[in-house]
Amino acid sequence: MLGAAHAVAWALLLATGALAGWMPDEDAIPPANRTWLERIADELDRSLTVYRRPKNVEEAENLVFRLLDDPERSVLVLGRTVLVDRRLFVRPNKKGLLHLEFLRSLLERGASGNVAYLWEWSADGFKSQDQLIREGCPAPKRMGSGKTEVKPKSWIYQKQKGRPELPYLAIAKRYGYDQCGILIPNCYFDSRDWDETVAGIVNSNATKIPLEAKDKRVFWRGAIRNEMAVPKGRCVLEGGNFARAEAVALSVAHPKLFDVKCLECDMRDDVKDPCLEFTFDEATRKALKDEKKIKGKYVPKADFGRYRYQLNLPGSVSGSYSRNLNHLWLVGSIVAMWDAPFVEFYYPALEEGDTHVAFDRTTAESTLKAVTPERSERLLKNARRVGEELLCPDCLANYWRLVIAKMRAHFKLADVLDNRKFVRRLLARFNMTNRELIAFHATPKGTQVHFITEKSQLAHVVYSGLNESETAKGPDPRRTANGAWNPLPPSYFQDMVRRRPTPPPTVKGANYGDGSNFLRSAVPDSLRFSTKLSLDKATGRLVSKVASARHRAKGVDDDGQFWHYSIDGNSNPVGGKRTGSWF
Repeated sequence: MLGAAHAVAWALLLATGALAGWMPDEDAIPPANRTWLERIADELDRSLTVYRRPKNVEEAENLVFRLLDDPERSVLVLGRTVLVDRRLFVRPNKKGLLHLEFLRSLLERGASGNVAYLWEWSADGFKSQDQLIREGCPAPKRMGSGKTEVKPKSWIYQKQKGRPELPYLAIAKRYGYDQCGILIPNCYFDSRDWDETVAGIVNSNATKIPLEAKDKRVFWRGAIRNEMAVPKGRCVLEGGNFARAEAVALSVAHPKLFDVKCLECDMRDDVKDPCLEFTFDEATRKALKDEKKIKGKYVPKADFGRYRYQLNLPGSVSGSYSRNLNHLWLVGSIVAMWDAPFVEFYYPALEEGDTHVAFDRTTAESTLKAVTPERSERLLKNARRVGEELLCPDCLANYWRLVIAKMRAHFKLADVLDNRKFVRRLLARFNMTNRELIAFHATPKGTQVHFITEKSQLAHVVYSGLNESETAKGPDPRRTANGAWNPLPPSYFQDMVRRRPTPPPTVKGANYGDGSNFLRSAVPDSLRFSTKLSLDKATGRLVSKVASARHRAKGVDDDGQFWHYSIDGNSNPVGGKRTGSWF
């Protein structure tokens, strides 16, 4: 559990509001005697204690029932079976699909501890500021103008609740550590080809260029989109675009230091659409008017490593995390972070000046000029360590298991979901009305999909998962210790890369090598649909085979630099026959 001294330090920070600025060393003040793994696990412990803990198994049963009552966020895992509502599965932004792909890739290699949770897909770490407060969460210190989004009644509900009751897993926290939520890897790590991506980056020619021979500038490419130009546009959503616009303007002011340019440059006119919190100074406003100087060309990820610095900027939609950072630690460059309050699960391990540099518009030039050759080498070495020791495929899997183990203990979920008596009571209480349930059963040979339309089908799936969890080997208790949850040898990452000299072929049924070292195990492409459960109400679109599932089409997304699944105009899988899969 969280050390007493560390807990006191956190309490003092949160009480005094001293969490000024994003830089993790200021936010978390990591104890000098705590390892990276311990810091991450300590923050996980702290985030759990924010929530009310059930006093007994009956309260735990009620908690599980409530966790399963939100069709857009509820997830139940029993053995190798995952149960969700279709509304989470087919979210327009594909995030639900990506999260389920992450789970599938884990469960194909072994049963998980039984767990129920709410999965918050939003990059902010909450549905809305109003929902955050209404559920009993304290207002984050850096919520700022977001407080105007909260309804008066929600503040009353917050006081009545005292402490939040319903824990949820968040891919990021827009306002920082003191925001509710239990952090897990963002859904773009899902990535069926994350192992391929890692190997491809590390083995690119640009990554291997010595630091002193790289382009000395700070590099970034991405999109800037004016949120005020859309219907019901609100200033509270402009934080990311404001940061990106300020960063792009640095390339005009200091072209020898910055190659930070937009691919999509939809700038907000802050005179026409003013936002008090996000007002440009005159120099920035002038620079942004010269599109020739701020608009750049697309650069493949394999070429990022040509630059000495890689800049991570807040996401364009609201200013929370950006998926761009997922791979920047491994491109052979120094990571530069734009100062912002958002955090992800591994940020407690980061320290400004040790793992990265951090700056904003006013400090960027002086920060870069202060980086000595000796410091550059340390920053480069530790950036690579972050990618190798915290974000490798198995690292993510090990952190996920740590989260599940701690949730099961803190919320007494094991007392309910490992007990047939309480599972039977939950089934009896569960209301199938207006629910469109889908179950995924993962095995080493592939994944079955069950479309559930009747209570008897639900019971069959639940008890099958329960049977499997009862025969599965329990978690290694050594893996739940704060300092030992990721027990990979120092040579692990290098060995992985050597086994992956180039990205493996993406042909049907391809064997992806040693499955023990990757989230993605060797499985055939096709799903074997259950013959025991009715598919009468399953839509053709949902179970269709996507001809382009293996085809990666270049497109400009939130960050402007990523390859993504081909989907139709409604962000759903392309239609086809029922006999295939887009996993």
